[in-house]
Amino acid sequence: MPTLNGGRFGLRLIDATPERAAYQLDLSTPAGDWSTRVTVQSADGTLELGDWPAASAPPAWLEQYARAALRDAWRGHAERGWPRRLQRWRSPPSARSDNSSEGSGS
Repeated sequence: MPTLNGGRFGLRLIDATPERAAYQLDLSTPAGDWSTRVTVQSADGTLELGDWPAASAPPAWLEQYARAALRDAWRGHAERGWPRRLQRWRSPPSARSDNSSEGSGS
């Protein structure tokens, strides 16, 4: 399903070992779609993202949301295991800024 506004990221667990977890990362905005592989080291949570397509890179704000979700998965993996899938939609930064000033009276 195409993303009509904001951005969407999806993470699908490919492989998990005691040392690391590997995910397929898919990002989508109205401007395009991007995919890469990302690994998370179990010991310290280090993230290693694969390369984005040479023609373009996804918006940094959407990549940051995906990184935050992976950090959260890393923090909980010892108790809950690595999540099989994570998928979230987020509004772009400008939309969040505009909404935060509503009703402020300024």
